[in-house]
Amino acid sequence: MNFGSLKNKLGKLKNLAPSTDVLDILKEVFDATTLAEIKQGKVVVTDKTLNDIAAKQIAKGNDLPIKSFELVSHADQKIEIQTFLPKIGNVSLIGKIEDFHIGKDSAALVYDVENYKITDIKILSWIFSQISLGLLYRFIGDMGELEGVNIAIDGDKISADISKLLATSKLNKKLIGDITALDIFEIENTAPKEGGIELSVKLNAVNIARDKLKSLIN
Repeated sequence: MNFGSLKNKLGKLKNLAPSTDVLDILKEVFDATTLAEIKQGKVVVTDKTLNDIAAKQIAKGNDLPIKSFELVSHADQKIEIQTFLPKIGNVSLIGKIEDFHIGKDSAALVYDVENYKITDIKILSWIFSQISLGLLYRFIGDMGELEGVNIAIDGDKISADISKLLATSKLNKKLIGDITALDIFEIENTAPKEGGIELSVKLNAVNIARDKLKSLIN
């Protein structure tokens, strides 16, 4: 490889080594409050944020099969979802988030339901699409109409695959060369608590820089 070309490519990587520089780069994607929380490894999404997002979606759609939505996080890590369905009435779902993660290769929410009466896949899809979007709001902002959220039900487990949604979000924006925010950070898991849901976040800056360097010199 031409030394001048390699030097030019390596110059694009210099900001990826120390985490402080990575946070400067991520300012293109995240606001100051979210960045500060990412630096500490924890980002909190409040119940109010989740409920406000769902309320906006309900207000926009006249033909939705759901007329109200309220999520409440509890200290025992259970999440209670109260809904009103015109054809059924008030319906409550209680359960735990078994898994919530996002990364370059996969992104999913898995909710283990302890008690629910809804069997309509369209309604469950809407509910868990809203929860997925709400948990990602601090990272992707308002995505408008929901697209790219695939819902699957296996027994009492409801899974939302959100990898396609992330692919069209600002997290997939190129920051340096072909490196995106999805390359640099991951959400590893969740911990619901009173009033909101805490997300564990990890920066992968050093590993990304190392792998990129290897790809340049091979």
